[in-house]
Amino acid sequence: MKIFVWMCFLTISLQAVEFSESLAKDISSYIKPLLEKNLAAKTKRSAPLLKIEFKATPQQMTFYLSKRSERDTLFSVNIQQKQHRAFVNARVLYIEEQQIIKSAIDMFLPKNTEQNFATGPIAWGVSHLGISNLYVDPRKEAGGNLASQLAFGTPVLILQSNEDNTFFRVQGVSDGYLGWIKSSDLKFMTSREWQQWNASIVTFNTQEIKLDDILVPTGGRFAFNYQDDENIHVRDFANRTWTFTHEKFSLSLATQEKIMDTARKFLPKSLLTTQKYLWGGTTTPQTDCSGFVQLTYRLHNILLPRDSDQQYQYSEKVTLQNAEAGDLIFFSKHGTHPTHVGLHIDNDLFIHCSASGPYSGVKINRLNGNSEYEKYLRKIYYASGRITK
Repeated sequence: MKIFVWMCFLTISLQAVEFSESLAKDISSYIKPLLEKNLAAKTKRSAPLLKIEFKATPQQMTFYLSKRSERDTLFSVNIQQKQHRAFVNARVLYIEEQQIIKSAIDMFLPKNTEQNFATGPIAWGVSHLGISNLYVDPRKEAGGNLASQLAFGTPVLILQSNEDNTFFRVQGVSDGYLGWIKSSDLKFMTSREWQQWNASIVTFNTQEIKLDDILVPTGGRFAFNYQDDENIHVRDFANRTWTFTHEKFSLSLATQEKIMDTARKFLPKSLLTTQKYLWGGTTTPQTDCSGFVQLTYRLHNILLPRDSDQQYQYSEKVTLQNAEAGDLIFFSKHGTHPTHVGLHIDNDLFIHCSASGPYSGVKINRLNGNSEYEKYLRKIYYASGRITK
């Protein structure tokens, strides 16, 4: 009799949880701010935004990130209901995200819900080409599908693969950015090898260099061995040693003056004369606006987030009147979040990489300039920020 009563109570309690759009919305509203708070702690960015989308039927609820939010973390949750029992299958990047989902399960689903989590990387690797493209979707197509690029020697966490293993979704450790990379662009490592390499990287090449048959553009990553009066001696992820002159590498701590000197080297008729604009580009000879800012700072061993809105969240806000050389200057086409970024020089001068204006590439403009392009930039000015972290 007691067993029968207990089974009836269990059945009633399970039936009381009905899958619906309303329930999915409640779960999403509960999870979203907690995921954003965790992302802020992980990235040191203020108020990062994630958009969680969902689909709901009486038998199943699925939660996933919007396409734009996929750059920030790995998150998918599928909840099915079979014979009055709920089954959860989830894929996340961080253990803290797993705990957030577990707390939502405890709050919104039956007590005997079966839970299956996959957390963290499935493997470890490093980008071994001079430059590797990082795609939004697992297909070799640039244009709008080009999300970012990985410099030579960048450690990556390998998170998942497509069906035929021709692409892997990875997170680049330099900036925490997620995207898909061709499997041929990856060199796999053991966890121990990866940790040793990730802990040893301290140098960036400031000029294009040749390693046997690999051409490494500006921004490649190496580990420092030692230096003498004439040369700097470095090693790569394969533990091969290389010797170069001092001017090809950056070792000293950055000053704002040095950062701006580096930025000017990307101007036409300067050291890097072919620098052009490329959506998704992060190195020579092509960058987009945030890629140019990120590369300039990276050449001084300062690692910034990838996109302009992420860089805005990472920076300390300053007024336009108090902005100094090297501070970030943000613009927005719609006023919601930054869509363009450059670097302050002084007064109303700034340097940036843009496809618009007199030519495609790195250029200097004025906020109070007289050209139609400069008037437009003044109109969409959004904010200024300082890198202090």
